This record gives sequence, structure tokens and C-alpha cells, in this order.
Amino acid sequence: MMGLWGALLFFFIGMWLCQIYFTLRQVKHYRQSIDEMKQQRAGFLGVGVQKNRLSIGSVVILTTPPDGSITRCKRMTGVTVFATFKEVPELIGKKLEDCYPATPVTPEEKALQIAIQQIDLQRKQLQRAKTAFPSTTAMEGDAKSIPT
Repeated sequence: MMGLWGALLFFFIGMWLCQIYFTLRQVKHYRQSIDEMKQQRAGFLGVGVQKNRLSIGSVVILTTPPDGSITRCKRMTGVTVFATFKEVPELIGKKLEDCYPATPVTPEEKALQIAIQQIDLQRKQLQRAKTAFPSTTAMEGDAKSIPT
């Protein structure tokens, strides 16, 4: 009887170690994909993650230049640690506004919505930063009008 318990314990420990290995492998793949997408010189990167406890999860990574057209899109969908990122060519070249799901239902749509919201937030922050600091040429004009 002890041999059966030992075998079961050994089996579960082995499965746990396999899960740790494949999880680390998936995290490495995720980081490599993010780093690869960051290589775009100018623009924005948005990552959307939709994961429920016991259902299919989805991760979407988007890159856009400042004009808001999608230049790269990768999606990872699945339940297991064997899921990998795949290119999504049908979104390339489209504007963010055209891809925004009105009522997201699937995990992919929800992750896409989150990624687009992240990029929109970055674009708004950049616009606020540009308007918060006037250009030096505008300031020079004001300085010239002051009599000395």
C-alpha cells in the first residue's frame, strides 16, 4: 500500500515541476514578444490581458505610430501553458477607432479593447504634455514684446 502512495506522490510532484517549467517557458516567450514589439521607433504599445479563473484567457499586444494605425498585432489565446503568440494580420493597417469592439463578448475582444484603451491613454498623456509646455518660439515672441 505504501508503494502506491509513494508512486502517486512522485507523480504529482513530477506534474507540478512540469507545470513550473512550462509556465517559466511561457513567461519567457511573453517577454520576448513584448521586447520584439517595443522595437518600433516611434509610437505606442498596448497590452490587453483578459483572464478568468477557469476559462480561456487572451492577451493582445498592439503597436501603433502616433497617427493611430495598427502596425503590429499579436494575440495569445488558450487555457494551457502551451499557448503562444500569433500574428493577427487582419488588424494591420486599420485605425484603432475601427477596431474598438462596442460590446466585447469573447476574451479576445475584451483583451483587444484593453490594449486599445492603453494606447488611447498614452496618446492623451502625450497630447497633455505637449500642450502643458509652450514651445520656445512662442515664449521668444512674448519676450520681444516687453520693453526694456
